[in-house]
Amino acid sequence: MARFDEPRAGNPADSQAVPPPGASPRATFDLLFDAKGLVDMLPAPFMTDSFRWTHIDPSEAVETKDCVEYQLKRLGLPLPLGWDPQTVFKDHVFIEDGGNFFHLVAYQLDKDKTGPRQEVSMRPVHVLVHEWGILTWSDVSPGSLQTLHRKILRYPHWVASRSTLLFAILDNLFGSWLPVIDRWDDAIVKLEQQALSSALAGAPLQTRVMEYKHQVARLHRILVSSRDMARNLSHRFPQDDVTYYFELYDQISRLNETVEGLGAMLDTVLDLYLSTVSNRLNEVVKTLTLVTTMMLPASLVAAFYGMNFDHVPGIHWAYGFYLVLGFVALISIGLLVWFKRRSWI
Repeated sequence: MARFDEPRAGNPADSQAVPPPGASPRATFDLLFDAKGLVDMLPAPFMTDSFRWTHIDPSEAVETKDCVEYQLKRLGLPLPLGWDPQTVFKDHVFIEDGGNFFHLVAYQLDKDKTGPRQEVSMRPVHVLVHEWGILTWSDVSPGSLQTLHRKILRYPHWVASRSTLLFAILDNLFGSWLPVIDRWDDAIVKLEQQALSSALAGAPLQTRVMEYKHQVARLHRILVSSRDMARNLSHRFPQDDVTYYFELYDQISRLNETVEGLGAMLDTVLDLYLSTVSNRLNEVVKTLTLVTTMMLPASLVAAFYGMNFDHVPGIHWAYGFYLVLGFVALISIGLLVWFKRRSWI
């Protein structure tokens, strides 16, 4: 397991490497740190206690891969296996140990602004930690990492070691989850209101709830593996920096509890929707039953007088028809009054 207690002397980045055809060794930002803080001008030789943070600007997948491979060749490192999505579990944070380096994949959570719904994109962010420093890259814009970059430039003495820099990177990534989760919470509250509305509740709402449940399950898988990752990192750095990763562990645990709460809210919305549909169905059946019961006397009288007999009482009487209508109406009104007294309607 790669462990970084004391940085080694020398500068592996000084070795020259020829970039692959079509690749540009550019980076969104490239920062060098020493014991006194951020160094503005990159010196030719690294000091013993210096380290670097390089972030590769996202672009097309092939070009990004070439740029990352170029930076790793300067360090004498192979391209991590985790680059290939086929070699890792989807929606899981993992650490790939390479002996003198380790490579981890975390996730950045962003709202998808291209669609009208509250969709989110869960994009992997690669972090490679070496004695030389930290190399990060992703297939999306830097986002929260760009904010961290500006913060470091403003407060150069804030980052004093690789472990504090790695903690700051992961803390910013998981901190970007909070606004998205808050918007989800507001959206789920609106779903609860829709579940109570007969005009809006229906199949689209049920479909939307299931979409949310699917995404919440993905978030839960990521956070569970992220919590294990934070525990793993606490063993890779000096004892003085362990508290940073205990704090990261607590932050991820709180996020996981919040996501589990969202899952419970979605279960409540689904139960509320099904209860509303069931109650509405009961009301419809109740109304039809009462109407059928009130019309039963008329059906019974009509059945008797529809028989093919020669002698039916009152069939030749001039007022017989009206008498039967009055009798049927009287029974129906009596049933209606009885239903009212029993509070059935």
